[in-house]
Amino acid sequence: LYRDRISRWPQIKKSWYVFMFQLPRLPELMMGSRGGRIIGQTFSATAVDKSRFPEEVLDVYRKNALIPGALTAMINYYRANWGIRRGGLFAEQRQAIESVLQTPTLMIWGEVDVALGKHLTYGTEKLVKDLTIRYLPDVSHWVQQEAPETVNAMIEAWLTGKEVPQAGPG
Repeated sequence: LYRDRISRWPQIKKSWYVFMFQLPRLPELMMGSRGGRIIGQTFSATAVDKSRFPEEVLDVYRKNALIPGALTAMINYYRANWGIRRGGLFAEQRQAIESVLQTPTLMIWGEVDVALGKHLTYGTEKLVKDLTIRYLPDVSHWVQQEAPETVNAMIEAWLTGKEVPQAGPG
């Protein structure tokens, strides 16, 4: 689903950074420069509720990203998944991804995600046998940071076999 939809212009515009991450070493240099300043700016710029990202929280993200090897590990996630999209070296993994997941799954998605449009979730139920999906209005990509109370309540309900609540407005 994602592979099919990533090729459409609206999602290409949202996913520009994935293309940049394919470059060797440059993304690590850019993100690690000036004490990881761009990392804090990215969280802040893409958040809906910026109050959930005070400087002391952004410092934790910056400091952890600057641990030797951490930026490369983070960016390698995108580099590895690029191979699946193209079908190249990861044909076996691609086939496994396209089969139906049997594990019960809870997906929590921020509706104001600047990187991943909500439309990318449509049809996921065809790939996951037991899917519970909840959308959070007025929440960005950083659902756990921006709506921890709501997310935790959803996870707790799901883990204990209760009905997972829907998120209310705002």
